[in-house]
Amino acid sequence: MELMFKYDIGDVVTVDGYGADKYEIFSVNADYEKDAAEEYCDIYYECYHAISGELIIAYEKDVTLFGRPEKVDYERITYLYERANDIDLEGLITHISSFSMSTRVPEPKEQEKERKDDAAKIDELLTELQDVQTLIDLFGDHEDEDKRDYRYIQRKTEIEAQLRTLSEKKGGR
Repeated sequence: MELMFKYDIGDVVTVDGYGADKYEIFSVNADYEKDAAEEYCDIYYECYHAISGELIIAYEKDVTLFGRPEKVDYERITYLYERANDIDLEGLITHISSFSMSTRVPEPKEQEKERKDDAAKIDELLTELQDVQTLIDLFGDHEDEDKRDYRYIQRKTEIEAQLRTLSEKKGGR
């Protein structure tokens, strides 16, 4: 059995059951089992919520790619992973089960409104990206030198992923 992972470390994803919250993957895992009757592999990702610090385990079927950074900051991700392993994870890690969602095709007027909303969101994100880059230029990668939380870089990565997704969506219309 050859393992194929849809997502990788550093990817920003959404997870079924968690609304529009964005999580960054910091560990990719596979549980492989084989017996006389069957063989299967469960692929799951350990994810870190950018703002709240919540840790979750998300099965591949429940994960949707929001954005993939051009360059992954492995030092920051290693720091987050080590920090997560230092925390008592009982009660923080939530196993996620998928649920069905009904989908419908948007009406043309809704599509036009969505395009305008996307353009406004892109403008907001570009402004925020400029602000975050200014903070990075002035203060460095993290908000708190003692915590070394890399909050500025993490937010910059999230914004870039959102912009990439919105521009791909806009270009695909």
